[in-house]
Amino acid sequence: MALKTYYERLRSISTLRTAWRHVCSNGSTSRRKETRDSIKDFSENAENHLKCIQTHLREKRFKFAPAEGIPFAKPGKKKKRPVVRFPVESSIVQRSLLEILIKHPDVHEYIFTPSSFGGIPKRGVSHAMKLVVSSIASGAKYYLRSDIAGFFTKIPRDTVHRKFRSWIGDNDFLDLLKKATETELSNMAELGDFAKEFPLDDVGVAQGCCLSPLIGNILLFDFDRQMNGRNITCVRFMDDFLLLGSNRKSVLRAFHSACLMLSKYGLTAYDPRANSEKAKEGVISGGFDFLGCQVKPESVLPGRKACENLIKSVDECIKNGKTNMQWCAGGKPNVRYGLMQTLLDLNHIIQGWSHAYKFCNPGAVFSSLDRKVDSRINSILDTYYRLIRKSGSSDRRRLLGIHLIQDTPFEPVLFHQHHPPGGGDFTGAAAKS
Repeated sequence: MALKTYYERLRSISTLRTAWRHVCSNGSTSRRKETRDSIKDFSENAENHLKCIQTHLREKRFKFAPAEGIPFAKPGKKKKRPVVRFPVESSIVQRSLLEILIKHPDVHEYIFTPSSFGGIPKRGVSHAMKLVVSSIASGAKYYLRSDIAGFFTKIPRDTVHRKFRSWIGDNDFLDLLKKATETELSNMAELGDFAKEFPLDDVGVAQGCCLSPLIGNILLFDFDRQMNGRNITCVRFMDDFLLLGSNRKSVLRAFHSACLMLSKYGLTAYDPRANSEKAKEGVISGGFDFLGCQVKPESVLPGRKACENLIKSVDECIKNGKTNMQWCAGGKPNVRYGLMQTLLDLNHIIQGWSHAYKFCNPGAVFSSLDRKVDSRINSILDTYYRLIRKSGSSDRRRLLGIHLIQDTPFEPVLFHQHHPPGGGDFTGAAAKS
C-alpha cells in the first residue's frame, strides 16, 4: 500500500535510513570531536535508534532536544559566527524533512533557479564560476561583489512557512517542520552575551541545520529571478552575490534594486563604497575575488586566502605529527600518529583542497604550493630520521606508525594461578578456605 501523506513518507524507515547516511557522512568527518563521538555512539546501534525515532514519529511524540550553540570562527578570521550543533536524532529528522521537501515539485522549482548555487544538490562553486566566466565572455566589464549581512539569523521564517503551507496540505508534517526550524540552546549561560547572536526568536534559522539553506533559497527566489536580465548577471551563493554588467552605472543601479528587494525581508547588503572588506566593486580586467577564487578575464585561480589556509592546514598537520613522534621517541607509544599516519592525513588535506579547486586553471600557483608542501614533507622526514638514529627497534617502529603487538592493551580472561589480578596467591587463598 502506497504511503499517502508527507508525514507517512517522512517516518518511513527508508527515509530515516537515507537521512542517517547523510548525517553520518557529514558528522564523521567533523572537526569537532564531540560530533564525531556522537556519530560513533549512534552508529553502534543505528538500526534500533532509527526504529525508536520512527516509533516516536508514528506516535507523534518526537521532540527536538535542545542544541549546542558554538561560537565558530573561520580560519584567519576573528569574527565568530553563531553555529548550532544538533543532537544526532534531531539532525536525522531534519534531514528526513529535507529529503521529502526537495522532491516536491513546487519546492524543486524554487530552489533550482539558474543563478543560485549554494546549498543545492549537485551544484557548487565550480558551477557558479561557469556562469561568471560565461558572463565575462558575453561582454561584462564591471563587477560588484557583496554579502547579505547576518543572513541566516535574520531570515523571516514565517514568510517561507507560508509558502510551505500553500504547497503542502499535511498539518502533521508542517507542524514538525516548524518545530525543526526553531532553535533552543542547552548552553545559554555558557555563551553569555554571545547567545544574542543565535536565532532564538521568530526570526532567523540556525547555521548548522540542513533545512536552513533550503529556507534561504526559497526566500530569495524572487531576488534571483528579478536580479537577472537587462544586461545584468547576478550570481548568488547563499548570502554572497556578484553583479556583472557592461559598466559601473548599470551595476550600481542593479545593486540599488537588490538592496530594495532585500529590505522587504528586513535584510541589508554591504555597500562596497562604505565597506571594503565585505564588498568590492571595480573593472573586471583588474581581477576580483569571489567564493575563494581570484577571477580574471583570462583565468580562474584559488584566492590568496584559500592558498594561505591550505598551508596553515599542512603546517598544523606536520606540527601534530612531529609532536606525536617526539612522544613515541620519549617512550610514550602513540602509533596512531606515527610518520605514516601523518603523511596519510597530509595527503587527505592536499587531495581534498585540490579537488575543491580542480575547475581552476593550472599553473604557477599550484606549482608554488607544491614546493611549499615539499618543504614541509622534508621537514618531518628530517625529524623522523633524526629520531630513529637515537631509538631502539621498538621505538623505530612506533615512530614509523606500525603497531607493536606488545603495545596492545591486553585484557586476558585467564590469569596464571600464581599471579592473579591484584596480586596474592589465588590458589593458596582457596586452599585455606
